[in-house]
Amino acid sequence: MNVQTVHACVDQANSLLRLGPFCYAFFAYDDWGVRIISELTQSLPTETTCCAADRNIHICRLSNPNDPIAFRNFNLPGHLQQAKWFCQTNAINTIWVSPGMPDVIWTAAVDDRLGSLCYHLPWNAMIEDIVDYNGLMIHGGLAIQDNRALLFVAPPGGGKSTTLATAPKKWRVLSDDAALVWPGRSQGWMASPLPSWTNLISSQHQTQPATSFSCQLVGTILLRKADTVKLWRVNPVQAAPPLFRACSDYPMLVMADVDCRRHAFKLAAHLARDLPCWQLALPLHGHIWGLLNDIIDEAL
Repeated sequence: MNVQTVHACVDQANSLLRLGPFCYAFFAYDDWGVRIISELTQSLPTETTCCAADRNIHICRLSNPNDPIAFRNFNLPGHLQQAKWFCQTNAINTIWVSPGMPDVIWTAAVDDRLGSLCYHLPWNAMIEDIVDYNGLMIHGGLAIQDNRALLFVAPPGGGKSTTLATAPKKWRVLSDDAALVWPGRSQGWMASPLPSWTNLISSQHQTQPATSFSCQLVGTILLRKADTVKLWRVNPVQAAPPLFRACSDYPMLVMADVDCRRHAFKLAAHLARDLPCWQLALPLHGHIWGLLNDIIDEAL
């Protein structure tokens, strides 16, 4: 892909990314934009077709990311050049949004020391989308059996990655520390994996699970380190506080500097009310998956 080809195909997305129920179309307008899309497609599985994008992400490098007049130097569609834009800048990136438009201009230089550029998606716009959908990014692992998923929640260093690494073949681990959760259209709760914070700080490149994959949540597991394995059911009042913490400390949510505490509190309360929740006490190498098989069987 070269810049001339990109400019000739402005009406056709250069890449499509699906996060749970949302589809994002990415358009590159310069070499930097092409590089961003190349890294995106190498690190995250992208889509080949999408019925209708929820957001159009226009990528171009600006000499001054805070100056909207610089947009005129690029071959942006006319309605984008005439729109009134507002800047959102945080530790991850800078984006420009225009009220009432499904378009984002992604311009910013980001600190490459934070890791692969695919982790610097226009998170502010994406967080706004999922909050409007009554969902949220959650700091928790996700594993499925028979397309029924359990959400694993623990404090940082509480054993999510270690526990999920022991999953037998009957289980499929979608994410060890990040998930997108939202209410289903008919009933229940749905979930999809998100880019892993573990991979962000790892020196080894790993392809992420498909963020387009969604599954039904049938329960939550609260992990706690202990000397022996023990699993017991907890009531919604006990489940809500750790779920609220997990809904509040997803790293990208924190770094994007978005205050979702009120929404996170409501979401945690609804999850605690709607989904059965278990406390799982486990040693470092405890045999737990037989107990979790029973939970999945109960949900059938």
